[in-house]
Amino acid sequence: MGKKRGEFIISVFNEDDAKKLQDAKVRFEYGPNNKYMRKSSSKNSLITNSEQMLTFVFIDWIQESGLRFAKNEDFDEWLGQRVSLISNTTDDRDRDTGFLNGRKKAFVDFNKGQDIPRFEFIEMNVTLPGGSQEIAKGKVKVTYRDQPVSCRTCNVDHIGRCPARAKEEIERKAAEEERAPRIKTLIVGDSNLRHVDQLGTTAKVLSSTRAKIGHTANALKFEELNEYENLVLHTGQNNIDMKPDVIFAQWENQVRFEINQLTQQLKKFGGEKKIIAVPESELACTNDQSIKMRTTINELLRELACKLEKNEIIEIDDDLGDDEEAWVDYRHYSEIMCGKVLETVNLTYTGENKLLTRGKKATSSRKYHGVHPSYRVGCGQCTRIGHSEERCENQIATKRPNVSGSSPPPSSKQRR
Repeated sequence: MGKKRGEFIISVFNEDDAKKLQDAKVRFEYGPNNKYMRKSSSKNSLITNSEQMLTFVFIDWIQESGLRFAKNEDFDEWLGQRVSLISNTTDDRDRDTGFLNGRKKAFVDFNKGQDIPRFEFIEMNVTLPGGSQEIAKGKVKVTYRDQPVSCRTCNVDHIGRCPARAKEEIERKAAEEERAPRIKTLIVGDSNLRHVDQLGTTAKVLSSTRAKIGHTANALKFEELNEYENLVLHTGQNNIDMKPDVIFAQWENQVRFEINQLTQQLKKFGGEKKIIAVPESELACTNDQSIKMRTTINELLRELACKLEKNEIIEIDDDLGDDEEAWVDYRHYSEIMCGKVLETVNLTYTGENKLLTRGKKATSSRKYHGVHPSYRVGCGQCTRIGHSEERCENQIATKRPNVSGSSPPPSSKQRR
């Protein structure tokens, strides 16, 4: 820990201890693993060798269950089983705006030798707005300074940052700096890019969850396209609408609008442009409607390619052979399939424009670990910028409902 010299305000909760501190020089020392703070005075010992940590505890995710009806006194009782409360539970406020943020906070003393897990299921008796009583159950997220956290990388509990992760971040930063001058390609797309590790490429990779064609076009507006020689797009799958009552003509008009938006952005880029056609995911092959939508989107993308110079549509075969799965769910590539997509695109380049870095793996098992993850830019329904999805007047392309219980789709051989 770094040392800071100067004058500090020290709060104590005992009059005798306060007298001991008068005109005294106080030295702060940190115990094993920085977990506990020991305080000692050069004159008289205020607290000697007692494992104690005074800190704020924050309780989040309350609003996602019936626990939102629990009283602050209920959280006092729950916390009191493991810590001593210095100040009672209150509603937390955002530091910058002062608005309530849905969390609870309490100032506590960990003098009972117990820690609080980061995630825990709790039950509380609550009173609903109508006056009825019920037992509320929910999962909460608890955070506080120097909290032990279970690390999946090291399989131990860490206090503070994981040293292995910290080392990895330093190595990745050094690799990024070494790679920066060789970046020639910009890859923009949806969540099927989530397994890409851009350190194994000569590209900057942007991955936006549930992004449609219009969202991809919007993302290009905020990129300096003149810094790249190549542009790769993976988009269109999220435009497939699973609602049974969709009016196809209206849906097609929306897709054509988004294709036009994308065309306007691609006209600004003079380098090589490659668009990956919508693959045969389970989502795209669920029924006649989804098949027709996929076919329509790919036809429109091919029309776009014909209008612009240096533009190419790339078809991806999801047949990996053997027992390897191309899909982990009804719409997402497996890591292996994601690697195949990159290899297929790489084969379309020649000379110094190669996408993949020789000798380095270009995928990661950790989702979104090696890319620039981002929220989609624009309304989730019409993709226009300037309003939220809740205020969208266009009800044509409402967001697709989740599909539960989906198993990996059959291979392309089985579908044929």
